Amino acid sequence: MKNSKISISLFLVLSFIFVISVFSQTTNGTMTNESMKDASVSTALEEKKNIESSAKDDAKSIKVKNKIAKEFVVDDFQKGVNYDNWWFGSGTYGRIYIKPVPYLDDNIVCEIDYSFTTINDDRIWLAMNKMLSINDVRDYDALSIKVISGGYGGQFSINLVDSKNRKWTYANNDILLHKQEFELHIPLKRFLCPVDLSSLSSLEVAISYAGNLLEIPYSGKCWVDDIKFIKYKK
Repeated sequence: MKNSKISISLFLVLSFIFVISVFSQTTNGTMTNESMKDASVSTALEEKKNIESSAKDDAKSIKVKNKIAKEFVVDDFQKGVNYDNWWFGSGTYGRIYIKPVPYLDDNIVCEIDYSFTTINDDRIWLAMNKMLSINDVRDYDALSIKVISGGYGGQFSINLVDSKNRKWTYANNDILLHKQEFELHIPLKRFLCPVDLSSLSSLEVAISYAGNLLEIPYSGKCWVDDIKFIKYKK
């Protein structure tokens, strides 16, 4: 009788363990399925977010273009680089060369090939300079330039110089860090002091060492296009 009771007790314990095991597996399976479902929903939402973000960027770009009332083209490089109009040079420890190269849809852009040989000197600069055929730009709102970065690094800057050789610089240390293409719109009010916007003489595109180059000596490339003064619609 005693053995019978032990057998029954053992049977009940084993049965209880079996039920718990099955319940645990079922629960885990349900959690796994729910996790997969959550991950799938999360991925779908992320894709939707990216698509919406891209659509907003496109809409913003189109909106900006539709708001332009007039523009003065400094250079679109469709006839190449006119070396009589563009001067380019560098400091002692830099090198620059510019040339026209084909881009998408038979477009021509200006390639800037640059290099640095040291970081411990103030004479690390590279620039391309053009004498402007328009001197009074007070009727315009912004300076626009298309930049295609090769992701090599360096500080990208644009200088406006007036007839008294006063210069104002717009500088950006991030533009050349990553491979990307975008159009900069720089409000001219940023150039108001000390430059006289009624008496401009030249425009410079410059690259200098910015501490974001990986090694020295260093070389890289970027491309610029469609340099314009633009006025927005009211």
